[in-house]
Amino acid sequence: MLPAESPEVEPVVNREPVSYEAGRTDEFSLVDLDKLERYRSRYELRFVSPNAYWYIEEGIRVDQGEIEKTAAEFERIIYPRVTDYFGSEWKPGVDNDPHLTILHGDIRGAGGYYSSSDEYPKAIRPHSNEREMIYINISYLQFGSQSHLRVLAHELNHAILWNSDSSEDTWVSEGLAELSTTIAGYGQDFSVRHFLRSPHVPLVHWPLDDSLISAHYGGASLFMYYLNEHYPPRDGNGLVTLMQEPEDNIEGVNVYLRDQGYEREFHDLLKDWVAANFLDDSQGLYGYDSLEVEVEEGRVLSRPDVIERRIAQYGTHYIELGSDLRNSRVKLTFEGQGSVRLLPTEVGEAGCWWSNAGDAMVSTLTTEVDLTSATEATLSYDAWFSIEEDWDYTYLQVSEDGGEHWVILETPHTSDEDPLQVAFGPGYTGESGGWLAENVDLAPYLGKQIMVRFQYVTDDALNGIGMCVAGASITVDGMPNPPNWTPHGFILVDNELPQEFIVQVIQKGSENRVERMSATYVEPGTWKGELHIEPYEALERAMIAITATAPVTRVKASYRLLVENVGE
Repeated sequence: MLPAESPEVEPVVNREPVSYEAGRTDEFSLVDLDKLERYRSRYELRFVSPNAYWYIEEGIRVDQGEIEKTAAEFERIIYPRVTDYFGSEWKPGVDNDPHLTILHGDIRGAGGYYSSSDEYPKAIRPHSNEREMIYINISYLQFGSQSHLRVLAHELNHAILWNSDSSEDTWVSEGLAELSTTIAGYGQDFSVRHFLRSPHVPLVHWPLDDSLISAHYGGASLFMYYLNEHYPPRDGNGLVTLMQEPEDNIEGVNVYLRDQGYEREFHDLLKDWVAANFLDDSQGLYGYDSLEVEVEEGRVLSRPDVIERRIAQYGTHYIELGSDLRNSRVKLTFEGQGSVRLLPTEVGEAGCWWSNAGDAMVSTLTTEVDLTSATEATLSYDAWFSIEEDWDYTYLQVSEDGGEHWVILETPHTSDEDPLQVAFGPGYTGESGGWLAENVDLAPYLGKQIMVRFQYVTDDALNGIGMCVAGASITVDGMPNPPNWTPHGFILVDNELPQEFIVQVIQKGSENRVERMSATYVEPGTWKGELHIEPYEALERAMIAITATAPVTRVKASYRLLVENVGE
């Protein structure tokens, strides 16, 4: 059962406060992120500091003095700085113990991680370690090194965010976690450089695979750094307000800005941030006080040209004007598609019921079915899905008691593979590869009044675009009937969203200038605008920046840019 459906389970496993002493050994459940399987290993508690237990995996040698030195820095610098600025992890937590458990060992497949499953009792999450925990791979990170300390600060922020707003989107979560390392005094890492070489990656959508993953970390980190520098909290509580904001993703940033008295919204910051990543002017909005930043990706145009490309939503293409164009009067004509699909598939005129997308979410689509007089009954529907494989699932369920209890049904296209043992039963996970036709025999429920529902459940890290259900029909004794759905989180969609762009010309020289194209929709469904660029004395570089900004969808957008030389 889901945590929200298990009120009888006590959230804290120890009635009385507990505290451990150094010298004990304990066995813990871990995840091999390379092989996607669980395993168990024993760890020795080598040191206890005021806020943490310091465990080392058996068989790994770590100098006791180095453990105590690192623990001292954690207590003196990392823990107070991060918690003062971002808030606290759950204390005393699921184990009724104020200490954070930090495991150091051969953590397979990651430099470190935090798992929210450990925050639940085993009755809800059977593989929970029932502690607030951070896992650190000291086969990859040298114990006590700067990298080790950075990962500690990063993962501590994840524990805090789970306690503050467990449903926050991954890009915000990772951006804030990276900002923690700066707040703790350890600066930015290599991921920012990776982003500056690949600014076309989408800011607000995290990939399900590891493609350009460092660039994604760098982009999220740099945006949160920019937000914190130019729009710092005014309420004296650090970024606790943002961490605790129930709204997620872009809207969460909007609420934070309003709450702090800034008359700005996310997309205003996005425009300035895109310019800042090229100009890096430390004197204003278009730069950073203490970072050296400049995008490295960019096509250079040496003569008039037509550019036709596809761009990821909330990614940016930088196109530089060569010296001949830069020092001439130039006319830009931009045409972009006026709408974009929500899902990368056709849904038909009737649309489909979309599960929605997000982290730590549960959405349902429910109907009542009267089979009290039926002699045969079948549920048929078409399913399309893109779901984080082996972590998130959509279930088809039936209830015979008005929704008090639910049974999960298996279909030809659900998966009963559960390598991480997080599924509640067979479900849809991974990629459907197209629309799948399902026919489910409801014979076991003949003579009964039942409820049927789809339930989409995601964890708190990474998510796909979700699932869509189309053409559903319940055929009773040969008579097909469309279900009367009650949605909670699911949305009936026609698969079309408005597509918008931000087109900017950014000039660097004796003075820095940023001009933005005003554009309108024209028939047939095109986003179109023009802009004239005037050269000026001591102009050093000129860059065109194009950003696609359709919300929710992960489908790329197409555009056409005409660059013309119209004279000196």
